[in-house]
Amino acid sequence: MADEYEDSTTVSLKALLHKGSNEVIFIECGNDFLDVLFSFLTFPMGTIIKLGCNHSVESVPVQIGCMKNLYASVENIDVQQFHNEVCRDKLLSPHNAAESHCKDLKLKIDIGESTQYFLCPDWNCLGVSKDELQLSRFRGNLLSMYKGTRCDNCGKSMDREYHLSYSSSPADQEKGIFVKGLA
Repeated sequence: MADEYEDSTTVSLKALLHKGSNEVIFIECGNDFLDVLFSFLTFPMGTIIKLGCNHSVESVPVQIGCMKNLYASVENIDVQQFHNEVCRDKLLSPHNAAESHCKDLKLKIDIGESTQYFLCPDWNCLGVSKDELQLSRFRGNLLSMYKGTRCDNCGKSMDREYHLSYSSSPADQEKGIFVKGLA
């Protein structure tokens, strides 16, 4: 039983270090470690800046060029300067488009609530009945990660919640998320 627990929560990593400079010369790792490492590249810049501002040590603030200042400017601009509050939220709290892939990583980097999806409240606008609703039939911007986004077809506020289901088999998890095999 302990081996089962250990297998599901450990990540294999071998590193060769230079003794004098303590620099990494070579790393051998499995796809699970690389998947976690590469998943950092899926984070939107707004999320990185937000996390950096919220979790930086006071004496060493996180700086990525002028991005922190740009983020602070968006935070401080009156919401009336945006089309609506949703536009501001999209900039300050962007969603990770690869969230469905990252949920299967061994190391969970949970930065908040899982993404919700919203549809136009008008079934006629969608062009399908409630019973035959399928994402593959959508035309245009009829699905949003942000409640209150305006529908491209009719202009109504997209506030009808839609639940997407993601499934992955254990075989898929063995193959990796972004890479395959030993690296």
